[in-house]
Amino acid sequence: MSNITKYPHPGGVLLREFLRPLKISQYRFAKETGISHSSMTLIIKGKRSISAENALRIAKALGTTPELWLNMQRTYDLRKAFSEHKEELEKIHTLVA
Repeated sequence: MSNITKYPHPGGVLLREFLRPLKISQYRFAKETGISHSSMTLIIKGKRSISAENALRIAKALGTTPELWLNMQRTYDLRKAFSEHKEELEKIHTLVA
């Protein structure tokens, strides 16, 4: 699971790199973006993925791009899947040279 710590969940990045420095509460950010407070809480806790729609909302509110949030989510998901299935994946042979 060490790969996961190198690639934090985007919800944690949202909290640490944006909301805290901007002194914006999760509740206020959820309200501003139109994302439900419960969904925002799950995203911040790393228990919910950032969807394409939420990536658009987050990006608009923070002046970033939706691709930033979707790429972070994709990287996190791939690293987590690799970590969880590493032994199984090592048994698969490459069929095409």
